[in-house]
Amino acid sequence: MSALQSYIFAVYMRVIGITGGVGSGKSSVLKLLKERFNAYILIADDIAKETMCRGNAGYEQVVEMFSEDILDKNSTQLIDEYYI
Repeated sequence: MSALQSYIFAVYMRVIGITGGVGSGKSSVLKLLKERFNAYILIADDIAKETMCRGNAGYEQVVEMFSEDILDKNSTQLIDEYYI
């Protein structure tokens, strides 16, 4: 990325939050933003799930806070999302 591109990116970048219930069209809006504007998309649910996987930043902290009772009994040391 050139210096000019970096400057334009910094000056004109906008953060947009997309929220809504099930079936409200969030994914469609994200797809449109990506296709038409080459938007960089971050999906908070995906980031949170990845962070809570064994070996990642949040896993040990969550297990320490809630105890090993939150671990899914049917898998290998995965945090049970239902419990949380």
